[in-house]
Amino acid sequence: MTIKYISICLLIMTILSACQQKPADGSGPYEPISEFELKIDYPSGSLLPDSVMKTKVPTIFNIGRLNDNVYGMLLGPAASKGDKLKYIPIGVYNFTLDSTLMSFVLCKPDDEYELIKAANYNEWSMSEIRYKSLIDSWFKTNCELNVCSQHEWANDLKALRILEQVQ
Repeated sequence: MTIKYISICLLIMTILSACQQKPADGSGPYEPISEFELKIDYPSGSLLPDSVMKTKVPTIFNIGRLNDNVYGMLLGPAASKGDKLKYIPIGVYNFTLDSTLMSFVLCKPDDEYELIKAANYNEWSMSEIRYKSLIDSWFKTNCELNVCSQHEWANDLKALRILEQVQ
């Protein structure tokens, strides 16, 4: 009787430990790998206030403030205001607004349903030239003449250096 009881307990413990282990194919629950978190201040489809950049056209991405002149630009579906999302920086869009350098760090969501398949800026830039051009056009459309200048894209290394200063 005791041997049957011990055998049943061992079998149950073995089954429970097997259920808790992540499968070898990675199909278990997703765990974010990013250390960066962005609080969404302006969801996709909203207008930016004058304190950021006076806009005439609604945003085509989610935006969160990281520092005085540094913002996160999160591509993907519209998020709710106040959401805190993990992200991976893949580039940065810089421009000068009234002699102030503005930086918008291009972010991809760190979730299992990634819309951006690129691992870095160079890969994304080559495969998604239309999105890069669309984002560039959006910023140039919202900047009044002689107010914004020096629009440029930079890679993920530059984005990480900017984020080091924010932290």
